[in-house]
Amino acid sequence: MEDKRKRRAPGVQRKLVSSLITHPKYDPKEFNSDVGLVILNEKIIITNHVRPICLWNDDSDLARVAGTEATAVGFGLADNYTLPDKLQEARLPIRAHTECYLSSRRFFEKYLRPGVNFCAGYTNRTTTCNGDSGGSLSVKKDGRWFIRGIVSFGIAKKVMFEGEEIPLCHPDHYSLFADVASYMDWIVDNTPEISFRN
Repeated sequence: MEDKRKRRAPGVQRKLVSSLITHPKYDPKEFNSDVGLVILNEKIIITNHVRPICLWNDDSDLARVAGTEATAVGFGLADNYTLPDKLQEARLPIRAHTECYLSSRRFFEKYLRPGVNFCAGYTNRTTTCNGDSGGSLSVKKDGRWFIRGIVSFGIAKKVMFEGEEIPLCHPDHYSLFADVASYMDWIVDNTPEISFRN
């Protein structure tokens, strides 16, 4: 099957990567500190198709954004576990930590770490899925988009996919997102060109 996402779409820019930076506390078994940086070897050209997103610059207290509708984007699996042709977008409310725990206590007791990650989404088949990891969860404030979360992972269920039973996202549960507000010092320390000018 041809992956239509690899076609040269209008506005696509291809850049070489000069370095990848993984958070020093990243733990792939527990998904702790599930953040990383991709440093490019040349600047991205801002166009109508390629626009920057602002880093979170507000209070890091999750209670202040709980209930806020945020937007997740990615090329992950879509309805009925199909591979989409185009970048997908889902509007997901950021959930308070207690809401997460109460929705699936066993999972969130193990993986939810207030101040490090948070959950968002619905329990009505609207969620992030396999292939969305690393994508943004952003909030619009005063006409500008700010990244608050990075798609991490969620509850899985075994599904027949391309003839094989594998664990894929469970569409009836919230997903976990690395909390960008908690990693701002690390991001700034590892990207010297960042400017906080508004």
